[in-house]
Amino acid sequence: MSTTLSSEPDVFHAVSHTARRQMLDLIARAQGCSVNVLAGHFAMSRPAVSQHLRILLDAGLVTEQRQGRERHYRLAPERLSLVRDWAAPLKPPSQAPAQTHVFLPPKGKQSLTHSVPSRPVNATDVFEAISHGARREMLDLLAAGDCSVNTLAAHFAMSRPAVSQHLRVLRTAGLVTEQRHGRERLYHLLPNSLSPVHEWITYYEQFWDHHLLRLQQYLNHRSSP
Repeated sequence: MSTTLSSEPDVFHAVSHTARRQMLDLIARAQGCSVNVLAGHFAMSRPAVSQHLRILLDAGLVTEQRQGRERHYRLAPERLSLVRDWAAPLKPPSQAPAQTHVFLPPKGKQSLTHSVPSRPVNATDVFEAISHGARREMLDLLAAGDCSVNTLAAHFAMSRPAVSQHLRVLRTAGLVTEQRHGRERLYHLLPNSLSPVHEWITYYEQFWDHHLLRLQQYLNHRSSP
């Protein structure tokens, strides 16, 4: 039986909301944004934007710095590697390259010219589905082969109906299929349906590479006579 779920649930929860992923996109491309700048790109109040930013802060995905009367937020991409590291083993052997599009703010607001990874219609369902640690572990188990509800339930300290409820979320998101075999239902992983996660996280690899380069330069400078 599984005794521990992910020890980093905040990151997956933080990126499960479309608005928060778009805020990370905007902050990354602008190399820092204030609450007012971010609020100008969303049809929501400034307090609502601040609430989303608080979740990103708690997850360690952004940093906050006061500049005059405003607070500016900058990307802290290292924590996003948790999403990449979890999703990488579930990626199909070959996958078409990600398409891109421009994030369009509400009418009348200035658009950012940078392209961002495309998000299929069901991307929100996919990110919400993987926001729960138990559902991520179920996908991990299904990656090794098809499983019945009873087989999956043996790995968790929860009832069979609770496992079925999680599987229903995964089915709704298109991440698994269900097929009856005799008296049992077997669940099968559909790894291609995780493409919204792979496409979104791929953009942030450049920030990890840049961070590692700066770290290497710093270490080289420290070690030089």
